[in-house]
Amino acid sequence: RIFVAAAKAVAELVSDESLEADGNLYPSVDDIRAVNKVVAVATIKQAQAEGVVTAEIPDDIAAFVSESMYVPGYKDMPDMPGMPRKL
Repeated sequence: RIFVAAAKAVAELVSDESLEADGNLYPSVDDIRAVNKVVAVATIKQAQAEGVVTAEIPDDIAAFVSESMYVPGYKDMPDMPGMPRKL
């Protein structure tokens, strides 16, 4: 049932226009972070409904998921004597 909840969440993100005009079965990869968030929220809610959640989940599941998502990026490196600034 959790897998079905995830599949339904993905399916709901594909517009009728996108399906009919382009035949898209999945949302655009450009929206991957938003899609991942929607799927995560749906699976957590289903897992809670089934009583299989063992972790503490706040009431605002969407905010919890947003705060838990990895954000890719690089931190600025400090200046180091003798090291080039750019490689």
